[in-house]
Amino acid sequence: MKNISTVINSDKMSIKNIGFTGTQKGMNSYQKEQVKELLQKLKPKVARHGDCIGADKDFHDLVRNTLPDCKIVGHIPLDKSKRAFCKFDEECAPKDYLARNEDI
Repeated sequence: MKNISTVINSDKMSIKNIGFTGTQKGMNSYQKEQVKELLQKLKPKVARHGDCIGADKDFHDLVRNTLPDCKIVGHIPLDKSKRAFCKFDEECAPKDYLARNEDI
């Protein structure tokens, strides 16, 4: 059985969907670099996130800049107070935070 680092380090790795949820404080430069590297290795066809300020917005921008053909799906929260209002290719119906995170 392969461990996760072996799978991620494979040059032939590709996945269909990737989901992300993160802190409202955003990612630091090292985290952004690591997520970008992961996106380049995994080459997802669809990326999903919760459209919150901070790390969700950082992730959105990384996907758009790194994989311009990747479809981005927004899992919108009912509470708009912490939304980033990203531009999505598709938006899911709003849900409360916990239900939305399960969908992601």
